Order: sequence, then structure tokens, then C-alpha cells
Amino acid sequence: MRDETCEGQPCFERERYLANKYSGYKRQVVWMDKATCHPWKIDYYGRKDSLLKAPTIKGYKKYLNKHWRTDEMFMINHQTGKSTRHRFRAGLADAGFTQDSLKRAR
Repeated sequence: MRDETCEGQPCFERERYLANKYSGYKRQVVWMDKATCHPWKIDYYGRKDSLLKAPTIKGYKKYLNKHWRTDEMFMINHQTGKSTRHRFRAGLADAGFTQDSLKRAR
């Protein structure tokens, strides 16, 4: 489509169409970093070609010297107006993931 800047990085803006005919999405518009091909933003469009949701990704870092992960992802649901923020390694302790604690979370 075109070249743009996203999150301060030079990016490619590309459109992709989903091959799965049973998907609830018709297409995606993706902004990918020119140097690393990491996505910074993705707009998801439904079957009627209306914008459904859009995550914005911030801060890629390499973990364990081999895995690229984002620090934060902010998702906006354009149908409901609600949003969520996901943070990787947001201060969670291993003690919170015992079998007993996971049973209580249900």
C-alpha cells in the first residue's frame, strides 16, 4: 500500500486478506517495521468491511537472548468502545501460578 511511520519507526503499510473462509475477519491492514518486520499496528476488518478492532504494539525486546516479545499491547474494540492493555512480564510472580491458585481463579 504505502510507507508510513508508526511508533516512530519507518514502516510498510500492507493489506492482507484471510484465506480461511470461516474466519470472522475479511482483511487486515498491518504496519510492519521496515528493518525487523515486527508488526506495530494491525487493523482487523470484519466480513462487512467495518473496522472491528485494532491492537497497537509497543517496545519490542529480546528475551533469553532469542525470543522477541512486546512490552505492551493496547487493544481497542471499535464495536464496543472498550479497550484492554496487555503487558509482558508485568511483575507476576511464579507463586501465583500454582495448581491451587489457578483453581481459585476459575
